[in-house]
Order: sequence, then structure tokens, then C-alpha cells
Amino acid sequence: MKECPIFSLEMLAKPIDLQLEDEGLDFGRAKKKADETVENLVGEAMLLAWYVARTGEYAPDIPCCQTDKPPWLAYAQSRGGNLAVVINNGDYVFIYRQL
Repeated sequence: MKECPIFSLEMLAKPIDLQLEDEGLDFGRAKKKADETVENLVGEAMLLAWYVARTGEYAPDIPCCQTDKPPWLAYAQSRGGNLAVVINNGDYVFIYRQL
């Protein structure tokens, strides 16, 4: 069975980097801040994929489909995901498509 590529920030073109000073930062808070940031920058957008570095969790949960990108990132980019929000140096990554 083929292993999925490991995510690195270099896989993203011009990500929006956010540094959040929040000791209680969890997925819900990170997502809310990413949603607000994208809405303020471009208006309406659709979240296509996300990744949590600490746990390795991601969505959508699909099998590996390319050799050079993790499946969640390949999925988002192949569907027009061109807005990446990176929180705290990659602790959380959210990929959006502007509507």
C-alpha cells in the first residue's frame, strides 16, 4: 500500500499566515478565525479541506490519489481551492474556494 505524502507549508502558494495567541486554541476556534479572515478578505467562500498537524487528522477523508500531495490538499486544489489559511505555522490549515 502506498503511503500518503507528508504535508509541508511549501505545498501552498501564498498562504494567509495567522499567529493566534490563544492557549485554549482548538479546532473550533481556529476554524472560526480562519472563516472570519477569509470572509473579510474575499467575501463568501467555501471550505474545501482542513488539516490538524498535532493529530494528523484531515478532511475530506479520502484515499491517497497523487504522489506529491496529501489527499486532502490534492482534493481541495483540484476543486478550485486557492485560499489557504495557515494558523500558528501549520498547526491548523484550512483551504477555501472563493464563491
